[in-house]
Amino acid sequence: MPQYQGVWTLEAQAQAQSNQQWVTDPNFKNTTLLLQADGTGSGSQNNTFLDGSTNNFFITRNGNTTQGSFSPFSQAPGYWGNYFDGSDDDLSVASNANLTPAAGDFTLECWIFPTSWASAGSYRAIMAGPLSGCMFFGQLASGFGLRALAVADVVYTTTLPTINTWTHVAVSRSGTTARLFINGALAATATDSTNFVQTQVVIANSSVAGTEEYSGYISNLRFVKGTAVYTSAFTPQTSPLTAVTNTQLLICQSNRFVDNSTNAFSLSVGGTPSVQAFGPFAPALQWTPDVVGGSGYFDGTSDYLAVADTTSLEPGTGDFCFETWVYHTSASNGSSFDTYTYQGSGGLFVYRNLSNKIQVDSDGVVAILTSASNVPFNSWAHIAVTRSGTTLRIFINGAVDASVTNSTNIAGSGNITYGGRSDGSILDGYMASTRFVKGSPVYTTTFTLPTVPLTAITNTQILLNYTNAGIYDGKMGNVLETVGNAQVSTSVVKYGSGSIYFDGTGDYLKLPSNAIYAFNTGAYTIEFWIYPNSLAAGTYHVIGANATNGIIIAINNAKIALNKYGVGDVLAYNTALTTSVWTHVAIVRDGTGTNQTKIYVNGTNVATGTDSNDWSVTTNFGVGANTSDGSQAINAYLDDLRVTKGVARYYANFTPPQQALPRQ
Repeated sequence: MPQYQGVWTLEAQAQAQSNQQWVTDPNFKNTTLLLQADGTGSGSQNNTFLDGSTNNFFITRNGNTTQGSFSPFSQAPGYWGNYFDGSDDDLSVASNANLTPAAGDFTLECWIFPTSWASAGSYRAIMAGPLSGCMFFGQLASGFGLRALAVADVVYTTTLPTINTWTHVAVSRSGTTARLFINGALAATATDSTNFVQTQVVIANSSVAGTEEYSGYISNLRFVKGTAVYTSAFTPQTSPLTAVTNTQLLICQSNRFVDNSTNAFSLSVGGTPSVQAFGPFAPALQWTPDVVGGSGYFDGTSDYLAVADTTSLEPGTGDFCFETWVYHTSASNGSSFDTYTYQGSGGLFVYRNLSNKIQVDSDGVVAILTSASNVPFNSWAHIAVTRSGTTLRIFINGAVDASVTNSTNIAGSGNITYGGRSDGSILDGYMASTRFVKGSPVYTTTFTLPTVPLTAITNTQILLNYTNAGIYDGKMGNVLETVGNAQVSTSVVKYGSGSIYFDGTGDYLKLPSNAIYAFNTGAYTIEFWIYPNSLAAGTYHVIGANATNGIIIAINNAKIALNKYGVGDVLAYNTALTTSVWTHVAIVRDGTGTNQTKIYVNGTNVATGTDSNDWSVTTNFGVGANTSDGSQAINAYLDDLRVTKGVARYYANFTPPQQALPRQ
């Protein structure tokens, strides 16, 4: 079996099992969705929330609040990536001598997953400075490499890195020799003594009138001043980069926008770049509630969680700590604010205000404190509000951001809510590890951020870790809403302990719009086991983006088809599926210049064609029905549904998986 395939041979599986080894997936890093429905038992969905404190408060769900495995701990430190959409997204660092290589030795490297390049003769910046003579690394008019901005190319190759795949790129200078490396291979050398002067460092943009933006993912970007880390061909690391000697910048590898070098430079965010659970390395974690946890997703409309009025959740005049991780998905101030916790007049009210700052109020009585810093968007951030004695503090990502003398009696009436309030002001995004401690401030000075979900320490009154999802993403990058009666079934199962059951009457799984499952023009593999209960005439949606030009895997008149939403079939299999039988289906595009696309049924290639579509639509993406209105719903069970981005797992006939798909 070819090495690029994602399913082991039966012999290899048997050998691994006899040696008590885990069967791993060599392409797991490219998996962007894995649904195995092995959650909390038969009939379970994603809409029952549990309090992990000893109080075990009953949690009332409002709107369509949901939960899943995406969390601040979905990936180990270093395993994350940052996505830039090519429209004014960037990260920047202010001018600093440590980021100026001058005429000395240096190394700049990162992993990239470009979703497109510009036309020939254009520029796209991975890292650049804004003025003449600054470093410009990325797409050049002459190819790919390093340029002294507005002066001359330094070292380059005429071949651009492949789009829609992870590639390690590096440039170094040792003495007067500049070298360019692509995936560790020496791609070009040149004699160079340029005196680079960096007035600013900009990632994914050159700040030149917004015309040279990079589109795609960047992970583990490291700049080393004074050392040529690479002077000959090498094998790129298969684990995150670290701050080796002379590292001046180390970014695009964490659950938030942060510099992990000893400089800890502040990063300014432009546009809407996002932190994604998608990177170039095989993940170091599998989902477990204690290590990874989960999050609640609030869609900004009517979603929130509520607990009945109780003094246990009111700070009064004493010490307390309210904390949570948040990931805002809307970078617009909008006309409302995002609520983290709220309780009527006089109660504790913590929220993001219209200026994108954290504000603490005793609602309806007094505004207590506002943060100095903005809340980051599309990035996990840890927020804590504490009071110790008469000092109330706001912490953002472990650092004291603002404080004030305060002795307000914070005690309201009515339900205590999380993620929103009954009169509006709903969070648009995710919350994870939400905890309220009464009688202890927990934090009084700068602290190291937690690396695992919070626990019920002494005086914990409520703890929401959002780990009660029945249908969760095994890759830990998504949160799915179970709409209608979509649920776990333990009676009809292919592998593991459960499957996903859709009864054909509007059941489906809905995912928030996210670039992580956009294929663009690259390779992809969508596969699943399906057990149809009925195969009526008409079109039924299995998985895809139910919006104009979105990719859809459909059942058309009982036959599997690759469909373009609003247009029609791109490729179809001419034989009907069979009811009450498990069938393995895989749709694969190779991502090369030919765009060859195949449908496999039970491992056999049954249809071949060409798919040259740019699958960039991610709105209304889901499983089981048309997620815009619940129509065209399947009556079937699905198991081991896996989406792989940038990789064609199957190039020829294969034996379908003989056990549950690997989770690492």
